Amino acid sequence: MYELTEEGRELCKRLFRRFAALVSTAIEPNLNVCANCGCKVYEGGYTETINGKETMFCCEHCADAYKLERRDSKPCFSKSDCA
Repeated sequence: MYELTEEGRELCKRLFRRFAALVSTAIEPNLNVCANCGCKVYEGGYTETINGKETMFCCEHCADAYKLERRDSKPCFSKSDCA
């Protein structure tokens, strides 16, 4: 059985960190951010048009929560606004 020396372990740690940084740099421009929770979405996600603007979410649950929160925080100027 082979075992890494302490120097070998440190080398592996540095290589993995460097590789992770390269992957992050390559992927970052392609990430979308969920409008509700802020998590980063690489592929898929859920898009919905809200108030004429296409809005990106990580899932339908976040889209529903986002709409509910915006509806609840909307000021009431008349009884019909709050219904």
